This record gives sequence, structure tokens and C-alpha cells, in this order.
Amino acid sequence: MEIDTGAAVSCISDKGYYEKFSTLILNNADIILRLYTGNSFKPLGYIQPLVTIGNFSKRYSDVFVEELGRFNGGNVRLNLRDGATPVFLRARPLPFALKEQVEREL
Repeated sequence: MEIDTGAAVSCISDKGYYEKFSTLILNNADIILRLYTGNSFKPLGYIQPLVTIGNFSKRYSDVFVEELGRFNGGNVRLNLRDGATPVFLRARPLPFALKEQVEREL
């Protein structure tokens, strides 16, 4: 099972719920979710699992800080086409797990 921490919602099948989370209350969900493809569906409900990261936050404490970080692992080079013009695009919520597949299709 994968959780996309960049997504607004993580979805699982009803089978996944009954196999892994049936001890958690399935709350009524009065929303319609729209997929990247444009299709939409009404979820059976939602759960609010308690997520803990244990020693992970202690082990990687430099990642869990309030201020912005910076990359200092070497040089970075951006290759741009001649005459390229910057374009602002609104961010679209897309699960990270689907990014490669979507980029191939585009």
C-alpha cells in the first residue's frame, strides 16, 4: 500500500479497508472526488487513522525543521532550449505515484 503525502486524499479499495483498517470507523463522506482523468466518484466513506513516525523524526531531525532548507549536495545544471520562455502553470494535484505514467501519456 502506498500513501501519497502530496495528495489531498489517499484512496483505498473497499477490500483494502476490510483487510487492513476494518477496526477503524468508516465515517460518512458527503463529497464527490474527481480524478485526474476527469472521472468522478463518491467514496464509501473515510477513516482517520492515527499515523506515527516513531524514531523516524529523530533519525532525520534535519528534515523536520520549520525553516526552509537548501540543497548543498553538489552543483546543479539546468539545460534550456535556446529561446525558451518561462511559463507559469497552476499546480495540479496529482498523486506522485502516477506522475511518470501521466508524463508518458502527455
